[in-house]
Amino acid sequence: MHCYDTLAQQETAVTEFYQIHAAQLLAETDLTLEFVSTKLKDDFYQLIHILYNNHPDYPLPINQRLQLAQTTPNILTWWDEPKHGAAVHTLIDTCEELDLDLTAHPSDPTELQHCIQLLKTFPKYYSKLSNITALSTQWEKLLQDWDLLTSSLENSETEAVFLYLKKQQ
Repeated sequence: MHCYDTLAQQETAVTEFYQIHAAQLLAETDLTLEFVSTKLKDDFYQLIHILYNNHPDYPLPINQRLQLAQTTPNILTWWDEPKHGAAVHTLIDTCEELDLDLTAHPSDPTELQHCIQLLKTFPKYYSKLSNITALSTQWEKLLQDWDLLTSSLENSETEAVFLYLKKQQ
């Protein structure tokens, strides 16, 4: 990765990158200049998002962000979302084997709902839930009662879920 002394040097390098790749795409395909420009710009902004957006409490190194972006598309949107708490990050950390040593479990119905939604969005994580049970007795108990808790939340029984989670702390 290049380091540039000034913003002008960086902007020049980006412009050259666009020109080279746009010319190559236009020469090899029958795509329009407008489409190629838009596509390259979108890809560039997506790469910038992957590299530089980060959750303030759970920053990830660039190499792990790139790895996640390749192995599990859209997971960084979940990771970077400020409203997602420590339990969501623990699930991602464990299921993606990031080795960040996170162990937090859901402490309220909203956080549990985020974990449930994460699993629905990324069903491949279901096969890795056995790794979660090793994190703590709270996670082990939560996963034993997962279907009951999910059903309770779906039936708007948040008070019962709140009491359950409070008892687990």
